[in-house]
Amino acid sequence: MTSNNFVTPAASKSITLARFDWNDALRASTENFYGPVAPTSENYQLDNNPTAVQDGVLYRSTLTNSIFIVDSINQKGNPVHGGNFTRVGIGFRLESTLAATDFSTYEIGEMFATVGISVANTRVYLKASNANQIVDVGIPATDTVATDMLQAASVTKAKLATAAVIKIVNSAVSSGSNVFALGAGATPLVTSKLMVLADGIYQGNSHWVYNSGNNTVQFKDASVPSGINVYTEALVAGS
Repeated sequence: MTSNNFVTPAASKSITLARFDWNDALRASTENFYGPVAPTSENYQLDNNPTAVQDGVLYRSTLTNSIFIVDSINQKGNPVHGGNFTRVGIGFRLESTLAATDFSTYEIGEMFATVGISVANTRVYLKASNANQIVDVGIPATDTVATDMLQAASVTKAKLATAAVIKIVNSAVSSGSNVFALGAGATPLVTSKLMVLADGIYQGNSHWVYNSGNNTVQFKDASVPSGINVYTEALVAGS
């Protein structure tokens, strides 16, 4: 229970005693019940009768350094103060780092920003569930980045791991009458992305097979077209 009391005096109260109630009520309301404990019906009395704290009442918490409003319609089950207190419709809080943030003091859908340590650390987050799932709202959802979202010529290398990039490799060395070795550094990332050309003409995969055991392309017919080139989307370390 807080020491901040909003009490409207009953008509039977003397003017002198009623003045004390009015002074306390004005102080509590103008200070937004400032303190570590949210007001309850014991602190909120109309005509000296304990009453549920009314919609629209503001409360400034020294426990979470944030402001709450009573809203019986839009409240989200506030995890700190309960009841009809909510932060819906009120600006988000500031935290120093994500690691130092107490997620249990946030409601679902509430946002906060990390600022103060460095510019690189400045991010905006959203609490997605009561299990404290936190989403960085600045990171696109998986499989949502389309080509038109990338600035022209802004991507020079597709980073997969330390010192590794994707390259399109044209590497085919004949190791037999109808077998072509792709060579070191040209192992396909995805077999379906192999492309075989003969003198610039596409050869469908009904004419050849890929052997992963020895990293070769083998034509099904003994007669092989001339000018074979095999293009692979391969992982080339250290490029």
